[in-house]
Amino acid sequence: GIFSVTVSYIDITVNGCTTTDTTFVADGRPQYDIGPDFTVCQDEAVPDLETGLHPGSYFFDWRINGALQPDTTNSFPVDTSVPGTFLYTVNVEDNLTTCFLEDTVIITVNPIPDFAFSTTQSTCGGSNGTVVIPSPPANTQIELFDTGNNPVGLTGLPSGTYSLIAIDEISGCVRNYNIGITDTGAPTITSNALDDCE
Repeated sequence: GIFSVTVSYIDITVNGCTTTDTTFVADGRPQYDIGPDFTVCQDEAVPDLETGLHPGSYFFDWRINGALQPDTTNSFPVDTSVPGTFLYTVNVEDNLTTCFLEDTVIITVNPIPDFAFSTTQSTCGGSNGTVVIPSPPANTQIELFDTGNNPVGLTGLPSGTYSLIAIDEISGCVRNYNIGITDTGAPTITSNALDDCE
């Protein structure tokens, strides 16, 4: 901020005369805030961290967990592709006054559900396709939906396209797998003509 400072001087040798002067003292550090700490899900799109400062007037030093980043602009993208807890730090220096200010934000990236599954195709135009999940993860709600967004079971499926939705019951993070069940058709029977017997 800007502050008014008044200084008084009394010269006791000259009949106690007093001299008063006023000056202004300003905080020359860059004024900005990149925001509060927050939590997101893996692969979730989030806005860049913004300082709101003019890029030509300041130098920007960005770091993630202490590691220097190549970006030197007034904003910085947030990477959510890898789960974990990350400390984003920016140190901004005023090119004119050389005053600087550091700000930090802690970003927690929760993992989305990840598991293996397989499918069994339907046959003969019937509803006998299946989705098999050998090892469902703990604390995860898993549901299968058809193209009409109707919940269906993992067995007795006709050919078609399905969405396998997995929701982490603790973090609320969601993963969507697109699944196709293809009908293999009826078996083909080939007959061979037999020579007439005499």
